[in-house]
Amino acid sequence: MKFNLKASAILLCTFAAGSFSAKAQSLAQPLSTHATSYKAAVKEFSDHLFKMAADKAHEEGYHMPYATRTSLQTFINTGVEKMFTAGLTEEKYTKKAEDNIMRFVTVMIDDAHTRGVTGVLDIIAFRTAQGMCCPNGWPFC
Repeated sequence: MKFNLKASAILLCTFAAGSFSAKAQSLAQPLSTHATSYKAAVKEFSDHLFKMAADKAHEEGYHMPYATRTSLQTFINTGVEKMFTAGLTEEKYTKKAEDNIMRFVTVMIDDAHTRGVTGVLDIIAFRTAQGMCCPNGWPFC
């Protein structure tokens, strides 16, 4: 699955990373517009990654209880914030984030299966995946 960021989000991320051309263009709009667009782009990509993870779990016959969903959403949000703050929003980076979140969910599923847990990805599966995927699970770790 390919995720396309909006041009404004790319501009904003470039601005956040310090690009002079983005800074010059940014003077035409109030800061609140930038903040709103930036937050919207971060939320959009975070939601996209979470949906990919939840869909993968569902396809494998698992659901996530509240604690796991909340932990995974925070994990994803933190990683996406790191990406956007650093201006790393090109396709090669979004693809890497997608690949790494799918790898993370696969480790969660494998852990649950190994422990004989069926149908639910509990917080233990989340913590196990964190331990196994980090620190190499950019941008999440």
